[in-house]
Amino acid sequence: MYNNLDKIFTRVIKNPDTNCWLWQGYVSKVGYGYLGLQKERAIHRIVYKLLSKSIPHSLVIDHLCRIKHCVNPQHMELVTSQENLKRGKARYQRYLEGSRDYIDLLKQEVNNEPPFTDSRVSSFTQRGSLATE
Repeated sequence: MYNNLDKIFTRVIKNPDTNCWLWQGYVSKVGYGYLGLQKERAIHRIVYKLLSKSIPHSLVIDHLCRIKHCVNPQHMELVTSQENLKRGKARYQRYLEGSRDYIDLLKQEVNNEPPFTDSRVSSFTQRGSLATE
């Protein structure tokens, strides 16, 4: 598995409105960021594994922000495929109904997630890029 987090973050920009960390490398037609064309090279999965633990085969990563090329680990949660689809449909329905400002809804959901403690993530959050040490 690819393991150079510092190099990954040279290809990421931070969106100040959503706090999404947007992958600037290859993005597929359906919106996922990749280092290559294989599933195990999906950039959000690589970042999650590097900053967290392994991803069990029975679970997928839910992008709480619904931005598929976002690599902010605070925007990711392990869930079943069924739960991921259910959440996506529910969020989209609320958006279509106009019941709330969609960005505010995303911020509320994302801000309820526990922060990662990796110092490199904290540095990126504060400065917009990784500090070189």
